[in-house]
Amino acid sequence: MPGLPGDNTFKNYQEANRAFWRHCVIPLVMRLQKSLQHWLAPGFGAFRFDYNAERIDALASLRRTRRVISNRQAIINAARAAKAHP
Repeated sequence: MPGLPGDNTFKNYQEANRAFWRHCVIPLVMRLQKSLQHWLAPGFGAFRFDYNAERIDALASLRRTRRVISNRQAIINAARAAKAHP
């Protein structure tokens, strides 16, 4: 129920978890990626050591929100283009 103490704790936890991944884990992984590529490049030549941020479950709601916004913007832009070019 709204107004009860601790009522939004779970939402705060979810946001804190997303912030932890975005501001701590992903930058650390990017740094590790660059370091490993630099360290291994002389022995292995040109290669790419990569990770897939799309597979992070904690960021799934953020991806869904971005997709919805992107789809809405595409619809608005298409409508504007149709209006401008009859």
